[in-house]
Amino acid sequence: KTADMWLKNSSRSREGQWAEQRSALHRPMISAWQRPRRGLVLGVVLAASAVVAADANGQISCSAQARTACTVSSLVDELPLLDGNKIPAVAFGTAGKLFRTTNNETYWAVLRALEVGYRMIDTADMYKNQAEVGNAIRDSGIPRADIWVQTKFEPEVLDRKYFYSFEGVQLAFHDNLQRLGLDYVDGYMPHAQPKKLIEVWDALLDLQRQGFIRSLLVSNFNVRHLEALESQGRPLPVANQIEIHPLNYLRLGMWEVAEWCHQRGILVQAYGSLLTGGRSGSDLWKDPLLKKMATAHEGQTVTHILYRWALQKGFQIMVGTTRRDRMEETRRLLEFTLSDAEMVALDSLELDEARYGAVDAIYWGHGFPFWHETPDLGDTERYRHGAAPREPPTRKEL
Repeated sequence: KTADMWLKNSSRSREGQWAEQRSALHRPMISAWQRPRRGLVLGVVLAASAVVAADANGQISCSAQARTACTVSSLVDELPLLDGNKIPAVAFGTAGKLFRTTNNETYWAVLRALEVGYRMIDTADMYKNQAEVGNAIRDSGIPRADIWVQTKFEPEVLDRKYFYSFEGVQLAFHDNLQRLGLDYVDGYMPHAQPKKLIEVWDALLDLQRQGFIRSLLVSNFNVRHLEALESQGRPLPVANQIEIHPLNYLRLGMWEVAEWCHQRGILVQAYGSLLTGGRSGSDLWKDPLLKKMATAHEGQTVTHILYRWALQKGFQIMVGTTRRDRMEETRRLLEFTLSDAEMVALDSLELDEARYGAVDAIYWGHGFPFWHETPDLGDTERYRHGAAPREPPTRKEL
C-alpha cells in the first residue's frame, strides 16, 4: 500500500485497521501489551520501535528509545546500552559478500571500512573470516579501544565440537578469541537460540565477569527465549541482532520482537535491511514505491531509503560492502529524514509472492517452527555470582 492510501483510509478505527491486518495474516491473538496504542501515527503499530508518535498537541517526535538513533549524524555517533557501554549506531558487517571469502577479501574490506570511518565490526564463527577481521583491526593503526568488535558462536558447532555444556561454551569462546587474535571482544552472542539456554548464558556471564567480554548480546532470539532469561532472573542482553525490514516487520510480526526489546531498553541490531534474504534478490529494489521515495530525496538511493527506515525505527544498522565508494556513500543516509507517511508506507511494503514465493519462506519470522519452541534451559544452578574467575577449560578436561 502506498502512503497516500494509508492517509486517505481514515474511515475505519485505528484498532479496526490493525485487527483486519492481523486477521488476514492468520496470526495468534495478541496479548494486552502488544495491542496498538492510541495516538500512534495513522494507527499503524509503530510501537514496535515507537519511533513516531503524536503528543497532546499533535506534534510528531521520536520516542525515548529511538531519539538518539533519529539524531545520528556521523559514522562515529553512538547509542547507549543497558550495561552502560556505548555502541556505534552504524556497523560494518562481514556477512553477505564477505561470507567465507578467499584472497584476504575480508581483510581489505574491513581495513577500508576503518579508513572510511566505521568504528564497529561484526563477524561470526560461521563467516570463517575472524582471523582476517582481527588482522585488519591490528594493521589499521586505530587504537583497539576505539573499535567495537563483536562476534558470534554457532550452537550447532557447539553441539558437534565442544559438547553442550558450561565448559564447552567457554572453550568455544576462547577458540573464537584466538582466531581474532584479540585480548577481549566488545560484544559476544549466540548466533541463534541455543539448547540449554540458561546454562549457556551463565557461561557467558562468567566470561564477562572475567573481563573477556564487555557486553553480552543475542542473535535471532524471539520473545519466548528473551522471556526465559528474564523469568530466570538473568541479566538481559544489551542487544538482539535480528533480520528486520519492511517485508517482515508487519507481515511476519517482527515488530513484536522489536517492541519487547525496546520496552526493556534492548537495542535492536537490524540485519538484512536491503531485503536480500532467501530467494528475493535485488529485483525488489525495482519496487515502484521504493524508487519513488529515492527520487523524492535528492541524492539518495533505494539502499539509503531502506537503511534510513531502520535507523528511524531506532535500530542499529549493519552495512556490508567491499567497495570503498559505497562505504563512503553511507554518510548520505544520515543527511535526510523519511516522512511519517513514508515510514508507514514502508511498514506495509508488499512482496510479489507469485514471483518470489511466500514471505514466511524467505525471511525470518513467525513462519519458522523453532520460533515457537519452548526453550531448553539446561542447568540453571551452575552459575554463582561472586565466584572466583577460573582458567578456561582444556579439551582434555572436557
